Amino acid sequence: MKLRIAADGPRHPGGVWPDWYEGLKLVGTNPATGEEITFFKGNWELAGILEWLTECEEQIRNDDPVIPQLPNETLGQTLTRSYDLVTDDLPQDVIDLAITEVGRYNITHNISAGASGMAEFPRLLIGRSEEGYEICNWIQDLEHDTAWRYFFDIDDFYRNLPVENEQ
Repeated sequence: MKLRIAADGPRHPGGVWPDWYEGLKLVGTNPATGEEITFFKGNWELAGILEWLTECEEQIRNDDPVIPQLPNETLGQTLTRSYDLVTDDLPQDVIDLAITEVGRYNITHNISAGASGMAEFPRLLIGRSEEGYEICNWIQDLEHDTAWRYFFDIDDFYRNLPVENEQ
């Protein structure tokens, strides 16, 4: 799958805030079929998302999940299992270390971290999994949430990131 960030509408001056775009979206396209999936679309700022993607690129490309992934498990499911393993019966120093590491992984792999202050922005994880680079949904509840993921070409994604001044 090829991932692209684009805007359907014009750029609007943000004044004291960053400029925002009508219809800013992340779209995945299957090159074989042309099928498109829209992962997010809304009137949002681009600058923070691009800055976050640049700052976290090394972690997105290289970090393993905090705990080993189970077969056919998404990064979202693995991250939720990581949070669920941190329980009150662990020593406090282990809890502190585990929460720090799981939180760091979330902040460096959850696109919504780059959309700070943007209401309704979906929580999507991107990163390296056991099977390749994936984009997937955040999982709150392992038993009830439906997990999905798509594999994508990370080099193509980063090579084709927009430049805010060109939008």
